[in-house]
Amino acid sequence: MIKALIQNGDDRTLLLSLPSARMKLAGSLTYLGINKPASEISCLADEENGISVKLFGDDAVDNKIISAVKADTTLATLNTACDLIDSLPFSARINLSDEIYNYGIASIQDLFGKIKACIPKDCTETFYCPLTCNLFERNEYGDINEEPEEYDGRFAADYEHEIKAAIDRDNARDDINMAEYFDGSNGAQSKLKSIQWGVRNVRGELYGCIKAELTEPLTDSEKEELIDFISGQNSDGWGEGFEQHPIDIGGDELYVSFWHSGNDYFIYNQEEFDNYLESEHHMGGIE
Repeated sequence: MIKALIQNGDDRTLLLSLPSARMKLAGSLTYLGINKPASEISCLADEENGISVKLFGDDAVDNKIISAVKADTTLATLNTACDLIDSLPFSARINLSDEIYNYGIASIQDLFGKIKACIPKDCTETFYCPLTCNLFERNEYGDINEEPEEYDGRFAADYEHEIKAAIDRDNARDDINMAEYFDGSNGAQSKLKSIQWGVRNVRGELYGCIKAELTEPLTDSEKEELIDFISGQNSDGWGEGFEQHPIDIGGDELYVSFWHSGNDYFIYNQEEFDNYLESEHHMGGIE
């Protein structure tokens, strides 16, 4: 962490840790009686206005960054660079530190370039599962039958719009990122940004479609952790709550589940799902 010792003339002095929140940085300058914004204050010195800035680092990497600071490097620019470094995923931050330690940096603009190169590109991992439906129809007296008719995703496809609307309502009601409940390994947790449940119509059959937003691809073992989590959520977590809410379809009540206990239940990633669709057995089943 880089620290900035800021002094306004012979008056107040303040030691500020970077990165600092924009409002905190502005408040610190105000406390020192400095009216100029951070974007106009040099990280070295502003002799004309009597403002002194001295930088200190906690380690060799911090000191290499400080050594790249020039007279035209503003306090706001350095603060932004520190904030970008701080927001990098842990593995990317380590890679950047190794790069700076081994090769140094020529300027703060050079640092921005190295930061940009270390920012991982977000990726999405998609998983699929079969849907099961229980339909409670109304009898001739308008009462709901006690015993449901059981259907699969092909029946559900006829009510795709209603099912998607129900999922949207469920997600809006909770307004929770399900990734917060994931308690897998640190490696998997550090890559997982969000998990979103939905459905997808494939060749006239509706499947559960679960999308995980990631900062970088999962390893095979991390992927298995995520599949186990999704399976648990489908059976007694998110999915159990969703399947308890009836979906009105013309007066009848449809209950949709992302889980069943049969031997043919699966949670497949995109490649496995594509292979499943291409299999002769499944193609025959669609027909």
